[in-house]
Amino acid sequence: LGKEWQDIVGLWFLREEENGFSPRQKFLLAKLRPKQIGEWVGRARSQRYNPSIKNAARFGESVWTWWQHVYPAWTEQGGKVEKREVSAVEADEWRTLDVSSQNGFINVLVCLRWW
Repeated sequence: LGKEWQDIVGLWFLREEENGFSPRQKFLLAKLRPKQIGEWVGRARSQRYNPSIKNAARFGESVWTWWQHVYPAWTEQGGKVEKREVSAVEADEWRTLDVSSQNGFINVLVCLRWW
């Protein structure tokens, strides 16, 4: 998947390591989550699970809809999430996405991998 993918997975791993790889009670909201994540979880998060995604554009829309739901509410502009880089001042507001463990940010990464 390339260097950018390796970089983001490496950063995710470091964050998990900082949190001691501990299972936490926090999780990203499941509402509007792509159904494939639930199917993956139901298969014990198997690395071999390859969901049936017949329409990549439609799957991408479902990922984006979910992302808008878990994204910090203050980022919305007119009902839509603005696609932009985050300033250092705003960085502290991102705690809602700082969810380690099997129910955390890995779900976002898995969606990106499948997409």
